[in-house]
Amino acid sequence: MKKKLLIFTGTIIEVRNSEIYTKPQFVKYFNELKEFYDITWITNEKNTSVFNTSIKNIHVKSFKKRSFKIHLVFYQLYYLYKIFLTDKILIFLPGGFMLFPLLFLNIFFKNKIFTYIGVDFSNQIFSNKIFLQKLWKLSLISLLKNSKGTICRGKYLMKMVSSKVGRFNSINTIPLAVFDDNFIHSAISIQNKFRLNTILFVGQVKKSKGIFILLDVLKKINNPNSKLIIVGTGPDLNSALSYSKKTGISDRVNFAGWIDKPSELSSIYSKATFLIQPSIEPEGVPRTIDESIYYNTPVIATKVGGVNDEFSDEIIKVSPDNIYEIVDQLNIYLNSFIMYERLFKLFEERRNFITKSSPAFQHMNFFKHNK
Repeated sequence: MKKKLLIFTGTIIEVRNSEIYTKPQFVKYFNELKEFYDITWITNEKNTSVFNTSIKNIHVKSFKKRSFKIHLVFYQLYYLYKIFLTDKILIFLPGGFMLFPLLFLNIFFKNKIFTYIGVDFSNQIFSNKIFLQKLWKLSLISLLKNSKGTICRGKYLMKMVSSKVGRFNSINTIPLAVFDDNFIHSAISIQNKFRLNTILFVGQVKKSKGIFILLDVLKKINNPNSKLIIVGTGPDLNSALSYSKKTGISDRVNFAGWIDKPSELSSIYSKATFLIQPSIEPEGVPRTIDESIYYNTPVIATKVGGVNDEFSDEIIKVSPDNIYEIVDQLNIYLNSFIMYERLFKLFEERRNFITKSSPAFQHMNFFKHNK
């Protein structure tokens, strides 16, 4: 008989081009978990029917917006009922945390609760400006302290949590990224990637992600044959389109839209010479860096958020908001195959870490060894 697993998450459903679907990395994650657990998923999603078409045989309970009193009474009663019936609880933070009531009772369930931290939300949760945020901070620290274990996305988040809650049991998780299981690493020709002179960006198209810096970089690098593929959408998409025309590089920029189907994404990465993540503002550990390493594509990324702690020689790190550092690095590696080829050996160990297992199996082993 399967053990029962109760999972709390925020949103894992996306709307792209008017199409609603479950994020592919979560489809794989839940499908692997359900082989060993009877899963109840608690969420604030409105479109849970889409989830049910992606992943079969999972109990879904959706708590949509309703009056605070009804939510408080009904949901806490339902929570208590489910908590006593389940063997393990996994709470994805911060989204799942907002759905997790009766936090003052955590101490009674500490042998069941596991937490997952995938993004750096310290600026919001650990703010001292608003009363509600202070309450969240106290509740969150209580939850983490009473967790049997914490799954962290990267060393940076492990350090952040440790500094807030003291000693705790944790692992550095394999990223919940879009990995194509059919991708064959040995089929990628380094020489072909080098000859393509193609820069890739994957993420939200907005200023804080460094999208305009990237367009300036393309204009300034020595190689006029270099191209840029931008995978993603966002609030500054139209501005970025206009800027590419204004700077005279629009014929070298492909705005490909949002792509996260594994087979399509692996094809895009395979044709890229470099992935560049030029973020200006701090973030956790971008999953796109590990996706790029998985798909055998070197990375240039700015030293923001968790990037500095998580990576050493596996990627090329540059200062944020500095066009010329990125330009200098590209000019070095795009003009020397010998230099470019060396980069692939540097991230081989990291690639082995993210391909040796999967997040679901890694987390199940963590549960098993923390009974």
